[in-house]
Amino acid sequence: MGLQRTEHHDAAALKPIGRFDGSPSAGPTPSRLPIRRVVADTPKERVALLTTKTSIGIGTWNVRTLYQPGNLEILLNQMKNFKWEILGIAETHWTDSGELTMEGYKILCAGNDTIHRAGVALILNKQAQNALLGYNPISARIMSARFQTKTGAITIIQVYAPNTADTENSVDEFYDQLQHEINKTPKKDILMVMGDLNAKVGDNNSEWANVMGNYGYGNINARGEKLLTFCATNNLCLTNTMFKQNKASRQWTWESPDQRTHNKIDFIMISSKWKGCITNSRSFPSADVGSDHQLVLANIQLKFKTKPKPKYPKRYDVFKLKTQATRERYEVEIGGSFAPLLDDEDTDINDSWEAIKTAFSNTSKKILGNKKAQKPKPWISEEVISLSEERSKVKQEKLIDPSKKTRYNYLTREIKRKTKGCKDIWLKDLCRNVENAHQAAKSKEVYSTIKKITNKPTTKMQTVKNKEGKILTELQDVKNRWRENYEQLYNNQNPINEEIVNSIPQMPSTEEEPDILKDEITSAIKSYLMAKHLDMTT
Repeated sequence: MGLQRTEHHDAAALKPIGRFDGSPSAGPTPSRLPIRRVVADTPKERVALLTTKTSIGIGTWNVRTLYQPGNLEILLNQMKNFKWEILGIAETHWTDSGELTMEGYKILCAGNDTIHRAGVALILNKQAQNALLGYNPISARIMSARFQTKTGAITIIQVYAPNTADTENSVDEFYDQLQHEINKTPKKDILMVMGDLNAKVGDNNSEWANVMGNYGYGNINARGEKLLTFCATNNLCLTNTMFKQNKASRQWTWESPDQRTHNKIDFIMISSKWKGCITNSRSFPSADVGSDHQLVLANIQLKFKTKPKPKYPKRYDVFKLKTQATRERYEVEIGGSFAPLLDDEDTDINDSWEAIKTAFSNTSKKILGNKKAQKPKPWISEEVISLSEERSKVKQEKLIDPSKKTRYNYLTREIKRKTKGCKDIWLKDLCRNVENAHQAAKSKEVYSTIKKITNKPTTKMQTVKNKEGKILTELQDVKNRWRENYEQLYNNQNPINEEIVNSIPQMPSTEEEPDILKDEITSAIKSYLMAKHLDMTT
């Protein structure tokens, strides 16, 4: 079943799910929604769960059971001590699948239809609820949910893998079902898979560097190799092996009843493409609901790779070599740098090239320096700008003192005269640059300068007129005019005048078809009989 949406239904007419089945031992029934494999609430405005500005917490926890009365309340109370938005639960031991609400949290769950075994769930806070696009309870061991992000969507799959008491066939069926669900995930989505995988991946990542980090735990087993192979196939990485922790209790996720054996079998995985968004991922031993597993939380925040700015090579100011003194100084300096290179005859050719390149670079940097980027100078002089500013002041003064009008008119004439003179000087300088560039065979500079002189700025009027020639300013009127134009252009039936068509003279065909020869018929019959004979023999 795919991800869907629906509207509210009357919850009172439907049966609750899981341990809230109305039995006396189940305790009070929380406020709930009907058993639906869909999203019941559709917020007026979808809120992005994952952004570049804030970090969110996504975690997983095998709580052993939520079927016993009070366990869900204890879990929610424990989680108040942590910052999280989505919490995946393994081994809920609830029956049926659906959703319910409790203390403001939305709980999406998938369980068995009859027995209180396995079961997975996702608990969402308000922010995650407003970003929820849909969810799909696949089986008692797998469920998925999809959330809105700033760039698209994130798909989170909560799982509970078969443990050591289950057969290998059940493990293979689990991974096949999980693979099928991953294949249905949109390729552009951020993919996260988390839960109790019941697999030990060890602490050696020499052969699995793309899948796990440097901070695994314990020794690897056969199911751990299966998990690593699965991650490599789907480009997933184990986030809680990527970060160094100061305490071992922040590494392992399961503890034996005698408290002597510890393993890391609960994982949060993310697409390798997005692993840079994980800022931390570890176990939290302080959280307790009476389970032998520890809470695992990952902090995630959207991060994008910044496009590196192209590094252009610095150019040396070679125009300084036109000066005789600079040129002589450069020759002396470069000659001194080459002297040791000429004496050494046994140097490798690559080393010699590096030495020559370094000598030229160091000498050019010392004598010539880097060429500075020159901003285009405005052709209007500072004197004209100063006169323009003075004229602005005189304009205000002449409102009070009419005698200032004479000064205002004088400044206007001077600005016009000097502006024309500045334009002439600017054009002469450009023409001089064209001549110099032409003599130096710099064709690019020649054409760019000529274009600067000859090009006149033109203003493009982008207007749409109706049939009467009136300019349309309203957007809807413009759209209607375009539609009207294309309908007239392409929907014209172009009626055909039959009289004109019939009056066109028909030229008779003068080419005669040749007769079929007897030899051609004989050859065709022989070929047919030979082919039929071959088919019968084979």
